[in-house]
Amino acid sequence: MMVFLAIIYAKAPNFQSGTVFVYFTIRMTCCRLMHVSGRDFPIDEHSLMTGHTFPVLLARHPALNGVAGRCYGRLDIPLAAGWEEGATLLAERLLNVGCEVIHSSPSSRCLSISRYLAARTHREVVVDPRLAELDFGLWEGMLWDEVPRDALDRWGADPKGFAPPEGESGRALIARVQSYWDDLMCKKIGTCVVSHGGPLRLLKGLACGQTPDLLAPSMPQGKAELFNISLSA
Repeated sequence: MMVFLAIIYAKAPNFQSGTVFVYFTIRMTCCRLMHVSGRDFPIDEHSLMTGHTFPVLLARHPALNGVAGRCYGRLDIPLAAGWEEGATLLAERLLNVGCEVIHSSPSSRCLSISRYLAARTHREVVVDPRLAELDFGLWEGMLWDEVPRDALDRWGADPKGFAPPEGESGRALIARVQSYWDDLMCKKIGTCVVSHGGPLRLLKGLACGQTPDLLAPSMPQGKAELFNISLSA
C-alpha cells in the first residue's frame, strides 16, 4: 500500500512549561515540499492518491494533565492546555483528505477532540466503545512503581494472555479492535478515528496489512496518520 507522509507543526501555549509543540503527522500524496498558505507547516508528500481508495485518519489525543508515571486507561483525565490549535489543523486536514465521519473512543479526552473537530467540519461523531483504551482494572490510577514487579514480569512474558486484576487482557483488546476494523472495511467510508495508544497501535498495523502487534511502537500523543485503503481491501 502506497502512503504519503505529512508533518504539521504548530506552537501551542502550555501554562505549565511555557510553550510546547503540538504536531500532527499525516500520511497522504505526491513528492514535493510545500507550505500551507501563510504558515510554516512543511508537508512532505510521497505517494499518489487515486480514486480507488478511501481515507482512514488515525489520531491519538494530545497530552494530558497530571499523569506522569501513572497507570491510566479508563480513567477520565483532562487534556493539557493548548490542544485546540493543533486540533484546528487536524480539522483542516480531515476535510482535505475526504473524511466523512468521526469515530471516537468514549473517553472524554477523545470526545473533547472529536466534538471540536465535528463543530468545525460538520461531520457526525460516532462513539464506539471498541476504541477505548485497555482497561487496567485495579491498576488504574496507581503509579507504575506501585505495581508489583512480578505482575509486570508476567505481563511482559504473556502480553496477550495476561490481564491486570479486574482488567482486560491483550487478547481481548485485539479482538475488539479487530472487530471494529472489520466493520470499517465493510463500510468503506472515509473516517477519522480518535483513540488511544493501545487501540491505535493495532489499527495502524491493520491499516498496513500486518498482524496486530501489542508490542508495536505506540503512536505519540497529538499525532495523526492517514492511510489510503484500497476499496478492494
